[in-house]
Amino acid sequence: MNMTRVDNLRCIISVLISLLVCIGFGGGIEAQTSEPDNENETAQGLYNPEQGGTVVATVDGTPIYQQEIEVSPAMIKISFMERDPGEDEIRKFIARKELSMLKAKIKEKIRENIIQELDISVTEDEVENAVDSRFEQAGIDEKKALQIAEWYRIKIEALKEWQKDKSRSDEIYREYFEGWKGNWEFTRKQWQVFIESNPTENDLERLKSMSPEGLDDIRETTIQSVKREMLHEKLVEQISANLRVSNDEIYILYAERYSGITEKPAYSEVREKLREEIKNRKKQRVMLEWWQARFIETDIQIKDERLKELWRKKPFIPVPREPAPDEMKGEKPDIQYRPRSQ
Repeated sequence: MNMTRVDNLRCIISVLISLLVCIGFGGGIEAQTSEPDNENETAQGLYNPEQGGTVVATVDGTPIYQQEIEVSPAMIKISFMERDPGEDEIRKFIARKELSMLKAKIKEKIRENIIQELDISVTEDEVENAVDSRFEQAGIDEKKALQIAEWYRIKIEALKEWQKDKSRSDEIYREYFEGWKGNWEFTRKQWQVFIESNPTENDLERLKSMSPEGLDDIRETTIQSVKREMLHEKLVEQISANLRVSNDEIYILYAERYSGITEKPAYSEVREKLREEIKNRKKQRVMLEWWQARFIETDIQIKDERLKELWRKKPFIPVPREPAPDEMKGEKPDIQYRPRSQ
């Protein structure tokens, strides 16, 4: 299987998993971002109920809200499905998860700002064509989409019955899931996590609103994901535009990789593959250095005292690793980024 097909499958599968997690366990991995009408005024206060509640951090004045990094009970249950953790372990898990999501949100805000500054864009046709290609590669068609929609419908119907009479948990599980012939297994443990995470009528209504009805709904979710991915790829390409890989670098890696191997491929057969491998290593290093610079120059304010303490202990400033010997040759790439005017 070639890498393009693998990447396409990963993209579609990640979207489907996100949908399944949302409907299956009562909470998405990534909350929606609310954009305030007046960023400066909103960011100065710690509470804005209309725009998403408590502000836990700002990135160049743009707020990040508590709800965007909140660890839901469902997320905890999913992470500890095989055992019952102690209170201290849960607290540490929540702290790690919130810090991780905060870092991801900060990176997202920085990336969005710089993509806008550099006027990086993708057309609707580019996105539509990319989505068409990925759906085709992943084998997602109307039939499969309807199977997903049916799975959601069954789980919501079972949840509705359970909410009417919560003493019938085992009976409802047997009725709806023991004979299920679809593509997804649903164990008793998963059923228990599902109902415990969605005990109220409001939870039921929320899940209904999130359920796809067919291919168009899944496609719409995929379009947003693919567009973000394409913008990020264009940003990376612009930053690493001057990267070069010399023939000497390729041959050194070839000699090291196949040293002592009798039946090794001809250099000409693997040259381009090795060139891409070295280029990707260099690109990773350039991006680490680029992110390090962005985090230093960006005005990041952590408003929440608990998160501020966690941030002090483990700030997100990636430290580039030392380059491998084959990466030392050649000219250091010029990072193509125009810093914002002060």
